[in-house]
Amino acid sequence: MSDWTSAYHGLDDAALGELSSPGLVRRAAKVLVNTEIDWDDRGEKAGKVRVGDTVVQLDERGPASARCPCATAGVCLHVVLATMFVRSVAEPPEPDVIPPSPDVNPPSPDVILPSPDVILPEAGSPPTEDGVTAERAAPQEGGDGILTDVRMTSIGEEQSDLITEVRQELADILSAGLSHVSALSADRVTGLVTSARTTGLPLLSRYLGTLAGTLTALAERRDDTGEAGVLSNMAEVWALTRALDAASAANDPDTLQRLTGQVRRQFDARTDQLTLIPLGAHWWVTPSGARGMTLVAWDIAEQQMRTVTSARPAGVDAGFTCSPDNSAFFHVAIRRLLESPFTLVGPRIADDGSLSPTAQRWTPDGTGFDPGTIAAIAQYEWDEGWGAPSAGFGRPDNQYVVLAPAHRDEPYVDEPRQEIVWPLADKAGNTLELRQSVLDNTTRIDTLLALADQDVVYVTAHRAAGGAWEPVSAFVLTKEQRQAGKEQGDQPASEKLKLLTLDFSDIPIKKKGLVARWWQAWRRRVDAARMRPATPRTLVGRLCDDVRLLNLQVAATGRRTFGADQRRRCQALAGRANDVALSTLADTLTKLAGQVSADNILRAQLIADRLDQLDAD
Repeated sequence: MSDWTSAYHGLDDAALGELSSPGLVRRAAKVLVNTEIDWDDRGEKAGKVRVGDTVVQLDERGPASARCPCATAGVCLHVVLATMFVRSVAEPPEPDVIPPSPDVNPPSPDVILPSPDVILPEAGSPPTEDGVTAERAAPQEGGDGILTDVRMTSIGEEQSDLITEVRQELADILSAGLSHVSALSADRVTGLVTSARTTGLPLLSRYLGTLAGTLTALAERRDDTGEAGVLSNMAEVWALTRALDAASAANDPDTLQRLTGQVRRQFDARTDQLTLIPLGAHWWVTPSGARGMTLVAWDIAEQQMRTVTSARPAGVDAGFTCSPDNSAFFHVAIRRLLESPFTLVGPRIADDGSLSPTAQRWTPDGTGFDPGTIAAIAQYEWDEGWGAPSAGFGRPDNQYVVLAPAHRDEPYVDEPRQEIVWPLADKAGNTLELRQSVLDNTTRIDTLLALADQDVVYVTAHRAAGGAWEPVSAFVLTKEQRQAGKEQGDQPASEKLKLLTLDFSDIPIKKKGLVARWWQAWRRRVDAARMRPATPRTLVGRLCDDVRLLNLQVAATGRRTFGADQRRRCQALAGRANDVALSTLADTLTKLAGQVSADNILRAQLIADRLDQLDAD
């Protein structure tokens, strides 16, 4: 009788490295010592191995056919750990000898099995071995069962190895050339996403997840993804790894805590209640494939915006969809939450003011939205740089605002950017353009175009990750209210408003078919949209464009040497940077002219991106 575990006995680290990556195997060997691994179930033809809180299913086909519930494609860290465990308890069966049962089969003397007293740390929490120094205050377990009050003062060996592997992977991608990116490169970065999270670097994990998503799109040659955007994402990842090293070397726990990030917010339960006015909700999908929705509301007592978010990783929970019947918040359908103000009994609130999607009880107000209340929240004036985001690492601030436009143009098409633009003007004539990509969500475009026929009084907008403002919802007057206003000779301020969201409200569209709606939007603007003048670039903006173009030419081909013309261009760009007192950029370009390395390319790309963003603000 042959035991299926014998297929794992001959798998040494070199073979595992071929199936995953050598770096992942090295990390697994270190994580193995501090991880609780044991059989969850062992049958005659297959088995289940519990790795911490994750159960991996194995059979005689080997690690390549293993099934793991985590979001990483291919042979992930959990599969490697499970394989190491199985091969340590698997003995090659002798002919005509029944293999011993797992209860009496001793481990190989060459493999150190984890002690049953060693518990796997929570996902994303920093381990206390391998040189990581952590200070844990009195445990305060939140409703999510995760202790988040850990302050790291240095980077451990395991995390340092991961950071080195990340930078090496970036260099390998650039060496091959972005024009030659394949799905294999995206898969390797995806493997690093889980590794970063399990080693206590959740912020790096999020940046890697974004990079993995854009690499996948680039490998599939999607029209909305280009080499320039991927290069910028790579520069952000590279800069974060350098910042982590610097914070660790400086023994700066505050900066290190901010750069490592937080796996999950810590929510504190409150015994009081909150009365909230919903201002809108929107659905979102990240480049890594994670998806979720965010509800924004106004806290009447505290006079502040509060958000609540529910999300799922890529490929998890197929029932979590963009639907008005989705009840991810307070176990209430999102359509009901948006009907009127409501009260939460026993809410749970994080340090940043955001709410947990659970509470003891939800009670609707049922009276509708009072125009006077919304008017007190709204912004009546804005300018070109109003609400500009700051450059830096970490989660961008959730910027939501309720606008009271004095005038609004009809939406038009920005053909080069493939966006629908909705211009809103304040009483001073300043214009704020709300933009929505036509590639993201056609239902959202349907609703946005239909809102042009509505009597819009207020608009809730959201600052997206790229800096553009996106429409979320609008407070409108119904046809009956408009008719009542005509009969009374003015707009009835005492009437209640109706909240319409782009993602969760059902508004009849004017015509069916995306092409017809697109053409109708074009007809309203005629040639004005096609010939709309471009915003002139500043001197710094043109310099940044030229630097990024030079970087892209090198990164796309994978060459590690400059031609004579490219070197002269790089030196000329360094001179232009010096002329406008941009010494950091000038020094970086001088180094790049002398040595075309991955570090110099990514450093120049990051500085150009940040300078352009700050110049635009």
